[in-house]
Amino acid sequence: MWEGLIIINAMYLSAPLQFVINITNKCNLRCLHCFNNSGNDDDITEKELYKLIMNISQLKPYNICFSGGEPLLKKTELINCTRILKQNNVRVSLASNGMLLNKEVIYELAISGVREISISLDGPNKYVHNYLRGDNFAFTETFKNLMLLNNLKIIDFEPTITINKVNIINFEEFVILMIKNNFKKIGIRIILPLGRALNNKDVLMLNYEDIRYISKIVNKYKNDIQIIFNDSINHLLYYRKGESIMREYLNKKVKVIVDRPLCSKHPEHEIYYLLNYGYIPNTISEDGEEVDAYIIGEFQPLEEFEGVVIAIIHRKNDIEDKLVVSKHPHKYSKEQIQALVEFQERFFDSEIIMS
Repeated sequence: MWEGLIIINAMYLSAPLQFVINITNKCNLRCLHCFNNSGNDDDITEKELYKLIMNISQLKPYNICFSGGEPLLKKTELINCTRILKQNNVRVSLASNGMLLNKEVIYELAISGVREISISLDGPNKYVHNYLRGDNFAFTETFKNLMLLNNLKIIDFEPTITINKVNIINFEEFVILMIKNNFKKIGIRIILPLGRALNNKDVLMLNYEDIRYISKIVNKYKNDIQIIFNDSINHLLYYRKGESIMREYLNKKVKVIVDRPLCSKHPEHEIYYLLNYGYIPNTISEDGEEVDAYIIGEFQPLEEFEGVVIAIIHRKNDIEDKLVVSKHPHKYSKEQIQALVEFQERFFDSEIIMS
């Protein structure tokens, strides 16, 4: 699950990599799932805003993302802020519902220095999107402006879906629609019980099986379109059950394909495998990939192996658990298993679960 993860030591940073500024709380929509409960007039003053931007620009962060509310309701202030940041070599992005865009506005944003726009689109059709957004014309306007951005090609953009109980059934159809219209990437947010979404949690909130389904769809189409989780992985951890969902594998016979044989080196880290380690084909784990397994009781490098799942390694601080497979189901205790897998599990807060 660590592929593509960039680790940056905070001691080398002079400022945060990114700031998110809600430039306004005003909004032209009243979305059921709004994290910010946007729509009131409680805004920062222009004087306060420009002072904030000047101070942040001196820190030289990598990116400033303007959000809201709907930031284009304060287009003049947004453009002025973007010009200041551009002069100070700070990258600028924008999160918008897309309804206030047109060709002129897109050119204005591009010239001022906006490099990327995230456009909220919560379904593949007007029925689900308009229901969630509370506007009968929301889908038509937003999708029209996404196509405009795609045709103009002067600002990088991504349609972003907030997945919830209402639209999860349409998630695969949404991905297919994006691919058919030649969009290069899409963003994903997972619903959280914040703001207005908290008031509608009975209608909107997902369960853990929904998260597994999302991972399955992402895995299915990841080679056809770039799919980006726009929010912290804590959104996934929020849905993690208190105990492992891997219990269904206990005492079952499985086949393991060994991709990290005994004595091989981890492809990314300075770890040598003291056990054969691999995956169970045609399964899906919490990270969207196949379920991983340690093989114990075998002392030669293997290519594949059949055995019984004798234990689960439940990682309390990770999103995926591991299985332990052996031909000797009653030979090993929890303490012995813990000692055998310690070479890798020492990096995690984990516990051994046995039947």
